[in-house]
Amino acid sequence: MERNIEQRAFDYIDEHFDEAVSFWKALVEAESPFWNKAAVDSAVTKMAEFAESKGLFVKRRLCDTTGDGLIISYSEGEYRNGVTLMAHLDTVHEIGSFKPAVEIRDDWMYGAGAGDCKGGAVMALYTLLALRHSGYRARPVKLILVGNEEGGRPEAENYLPEELNGSAALFNCETGREKDIVTSRKASIGAVFTVRGTAGHIGNLDSAPKSAIRAAAEKILYLESLSDYENRTFVCGEVKGGSVFTSVPNECTFKVNCRIRSSKDIPWLKQTLKETSDREDVIGTSATLKLTGNIVPMSPSPANEELFQRFDAASRSLGYHGWNPVHSGGASDASYAVQLNIPAICATGVLAEGSHTHNERANIEDLRTRARIHIRTILELPKNFPLDAEK
Repeated sequence: MERNIEQRAFDYIDEHFDEAVSFWKALVEAESPFWNKAAVDSAVTKMAEFAESKGLFVKRRLCDTTGDGLIISYSEGEYRNGVTLMAHLDTVHEIGSFKPAVEIRDDWMYGAGAGDCKGGAVMALYTLLALRHSGYRARPVKLILVGNEEGGRPEAENYLPEELNGSAALFNCETGREKDIVTSRKASIGAVFTVRGTAGHIGNLDSAPKSAIRAAAEKILYLESLSDYENRTFVCGEVKGGSVFTSVPNECTFKVNCRIRSSKDIPWLKQTLKETSDREDVIGTSATLKLTGNIVPMSPSPANEELFQRFDAASRSLGYHGWNPVHSGGASDASYAVQLNIPAICATGVLAEGSHTHNERANIEDLRTRARIHIRTILELPKNFPLDAEK
């Protein structure tokens, strides 16, 4: 590795650190809950315009029902044997949940998505900018910014396999942990059931009601009973049904989050969900099923482990602490890379705490630290990586 290239990249991060933090703050202020496409697209536009102002090539991936995505690189051209950075711009909080929307206090940034995962997105952007400034050209570098990670996406709006194709390594700059880097994850699938029965006045019943809520309850209890919490988890987190408590409900929709550790469980999961939907739990009721999210786990692999070891070695050589490789029950888009046999590590974004809560915060100085670790890891990747990881 040419140390002068690395030093130029490090100098760029230092010289533009305050600018990066200022943009990070502005991006968090652009609140973007995943169910509000217009809000997510506004945050995506802010990122696109900023990247273009820095002379980067930006391609927008349009989505009909979920937030758009961005592909950012040095320039337009063939992408082969490249390094990919990835993060997402959608969040999970209602607009106005944080007052003020962003606050900086004691070297931490507080706000919706400060750590999950706009901090990682800005860190990845400046890593890309620093590598371009340094003259690094050994591999093409791409940044994928997703606008539909938190709530899942219909398959028609999943551009990730196409955009990841040609990658030699993926650093998914998801919410950073203090000492852990994620090398494998469960899949997260949203199973949306719509159950239909027959409405009626409860005072006029002369037989068992065709209650959509009763049928939904049977399905929920059955699915949750399948959980072992190590390899398979089913939890119903949302139920909507009925109109007044004196009427038999004719419709009920509920959502079950399903987590699986192994790709071997995918056929079983699909079949189980279909059979649960098709079953007539209450006579006279029926149901339909829609799947959302990512059904593919981020499976462990020697290539993931090799990439982790290189990230860990880079951190230690810079005088930072070492890392622990861990399996996470939470899902992320890094699973698409592993599905394509691309080495990937996840949760390499800025250190954050309280994700998905109103105490969410991210460590500001860690943007500099993580950018430096990513830069050294990328610069020290051998030319034949990941071939040596597969031996």
